[in-house]
Amino acid sequence: MNALLENPLWIVAALAAPLILLVLPWRSGWLGTIAVLAWADSSMVFGDVPRKIQVRFALLALLVVQGAIRLRGRGRGAVPAFPLIAIALLAALSTFWSETPLPTLAFAGSFVLFTTISHAFVARYGANGPMARTTVNRVVGVMVALIAVGFLPPLRVDALLVSGRVRGFFGNPNGLGLTCALLAPFAALAFSRAVGSRRVAAGALLAAFLGLAFVSGSRTGFGGVVVGVATTWFLLHPSRFLLGAVAAGVLVSLASLAGGDVDLESGPVATLARTDTVARISGRLERWEAGLARFREAPLLGHGFRSSFGYGTATSVDPDAPVEVTTSGTNYHSQHIETLVDLGAVGEALFLLVLFGALRRARRVAGRRADPAAAGVGAALAGWFAAAPIDSFFHNWFFAVSPYAFLYWSFVGLAAGLDANRPGAAPPPRPRLLGLSRAARVGVT
Repeated sequence: MNALLENPLWIVAALAAPLILLVLPWRSGWLGTIAVLAWADSSMVFGDVPRKIQVRFALLALLVVQGAIRLRGRGRGAVPAFPLIAIALLAALSTFWSETPLPTLAFAGSFVLFTTISHAFVARYGANGPMARTTVNRVVGVMVALIAVGFLPPLRVDALLVSGRVRGFFGNPNGLGLTCALLAPFAALAFSRAVGSRRVAAGALLAAFLGLAFVSGSRTGFGGVVVGVATTWFLLHPSRFLLGAVAAGVLVSLASLAGGDVDLESGPVATLARTDTVARISGRLERWEAGLARFREAPLLGHGFRSSFGYGTATSVDPDAPVEVTTSGTNYHSQHIETLVDLGAVGEALFLLVLFGALRRARRVAGRRADPAAAGVGAALAGWFAAAPIDSFFHNWFFAVSPYAFLYWSFVGLAAGLDANRPGAAPPPRPRLLGLSRAARVGVT
């Protein structure tokens, strides 16, 4: 503790954070939290400060306090779907049988904070289509600015390329690819709805997302861009031609990779194809086999939420040194394998229900033809919820304290808010958490 207090940067942050969160509009604090969590996952200077798990937990808690104070009586939240409540409850209860009870309790707490923030507060910005569209546009603006910052050499502490793959702002090239996949549906929405110079700008942004996902070498990122954009456009303008074009594009890509005229030894195609790792899916099959064997030891409820990483704390002879979190477990590189190991078959079933439920809710909003603004945001959110599950088979960030998880669950809440505010919808039960029972249908800022 003394080591932290001796660092002036920590002192300034500790004093400034509560003041900023209580003075700024709640949405600005939420956007700032997204930026801080993204910076913690970056390869930029000062990234070690927000990377501390204590800082991220403190920011989330402050955001809840700020929402309870500044959004009291303004707008209305949404009730989380039953599978989401159930998986949060299962995560918390798994503390009792977890092999790492304290980390399990901490991560279960962070997931509860994510759910609270998304449904009690973010959902209020789904009161109408224009408000929701403004919210997602600001998120895209923040993330695009961070991506651009990643190409400024003075702010970098690591190389721009990793094994020929571009990582830009992020600590890992897959982070760049995933971010492009998750943001591309909103650029597709802007391109579909804008006219004139704004349409040109939206098209350029969409092309940039596709290009960056390509040079990142992230297969799931590049595929996520295609799936997310195709889903968004299809919901906006149902077309067999669009489906045929996407299928043709996939077939042409596979044929070109299988052919002999493509240089797979150098250039962006080499990083995307990486034919030497395709057979074993970048070494993941061995991890998945180990995870399934571990799952069979506790098939019903698992070994405890996030316990597969084997979190622990490193001891130090210096009592003033900060506590360091260590891992001795296995990263299964698949959210589904990790969930089977940690929460068993029950947890995996609930997780699948959450994934498909979010997509179904966004599709329902997208079908609201009487409200074009809400329908557009719903279509883009459906693209987001279609792209994210692709990544869930090969990466495991959904329950981590990461920017991707924070954004995903926030948009689950936004979709819930849009759906709850549809014409003719019954008002949800009044939430009792943190005195939010006086929520009313008015705008929020």
